[in-house]
Amino acid sequence: MSKIIPAVLLFVFLSVSSFASSPDPQYDVKKFWPYLDIEGLTYSLDGKHFAFSVSRPKYEGKFIVKDGTVIGEKYQSAISPKFASSGTWFSYLAVKSGRFIYVVNDVEMGKEYDSVASFAYSPVGTGFVYVAQKKNQQVLVKDGKEIAKHDKIYNYTYAPDGQGYAYAVIDEEMTSVIKDGVEIGNEYYSAGLLSFASDGKSLAYVAKKGRKESLFQDGVEIGKEFDSVKNIIYSPAGTGLSYIAKKDQKEILVKDGKEIGRYDSIYFFQYSPDGKNYSFQANDGKRVTFFKDGVRLSKLNQSISWLTYSPDGKGFSYILQQGKKYYVVKDGKKSKSYDYVGLLGYTKENDLFFLAWRKNTYFVTINGKEGDHYDRFISEVKYMPDGTGYFIKTYDKNEKKWFIRYTLKE
Repeated sequence: MSKIIPAVLLFVFLSVSSFASSPDPQYDVKKFWPYLDIEGLTYSLDGKHFAFSVSRPKYEGKFIVKDGTVIGEKYQSAISPKFASSGTWFSYLAVKSGRFIYVVNDVEMGKEYDSVASFAYSPVGTGFVYVAQKKNQQVLVKDGKEIAKHDKIYNYTYAPDGQGYAYAVIDEEMTSVIKDGVEIGNEYYSAGLLSFASDGKSLAYVAKKGRKESLFQDGVEIGKEFDSVKNIIYSPAGTGLSYIAKKDQKEILVKDGKEIGRYDSIYFFQYSPDGKNYSFQANDGKRVTFFKDGVRLSKLNQSISWLTYSPDGKGFSYILQQGKKYYVVKDGKKSKSYDYVGLLGYTKENDLFFLAWRKNTYFVTINGKEGDHYDRFISEVKYMPDGTGYFIKTYDKNEKKWFIRYTLKE
């Protein structure tokens, strides 16, 4: 059975809306909260609300559980719970007589459609958008109003400030790119990977006019004639643009207009939050190697994964495997060994967390301190934005049910 530490475990449905602050110890119980299945566990960025969807008995549709209260029961099904970044808006997708409609703050927004997809909130949490199917066309619904109709609409993206927006459309088999309601590029055979700079002023994307793909910025071609382009990354500081492209059987990393290297494959390029550093993974055909600021991190007998920067840009960590043992390396210092390590990351407060396994027990570690040990596999870890605690999702194969538990950080 699970090792239980009193006064840090919380039975989730009793927490209601105040669980982000220290819960009353009387709520601590020695049980999990069981469901046949649990999908889409999410919470508001202010740390005060959580939600997920679960199946009704005999899997006859789904409903939403928000802050421990069931909602959406009047619908045929209710799925895809989502909080806006402001923490004040909450939405889910409802099914009525086989047709779909979004519900925002308990109000049905827009019309019922044959199908809907790609719901997204504005980054500042003051608006929303989604694509819906209406007979033989797709419509773009922004803040509950239809603003555009095309044969196909896809790759909608907001600018970081929530003011600007862009998307790609297909009409009569040709593709165009729309930015803030204005067409900035057209007559493409395809287009995608729309990405705004951090200041929201520039938009980069990939498009194909002939047999090759090119990189465009605000409609102007800046990188030509690649077999493909698979990533576009703007610096968080807004001062740089990097991308990964394939040409002549090799993948090329271009950072701020300069070629950094050519490899068989390149993955996981990222800038540090302050934009001063960068890291990536590369495969040269013989082994997988990680680089930080152009310097190779791994040796021949090592494997590295989950390279992660802290939000303040001062911390840098990764998982190191040597033989059958796993370690976490934080700012150059190696931890004690584990049988397995995964789900490495930082909280908003720059606390380092990861999931570990040792001697057939699973546990979460925060800043080197181990939490409760479980004999059940932990498939998901969700940290509260305010850093006060975390959820785990685990499955009991004997009871054949999923469980959620919320734990306070000590």
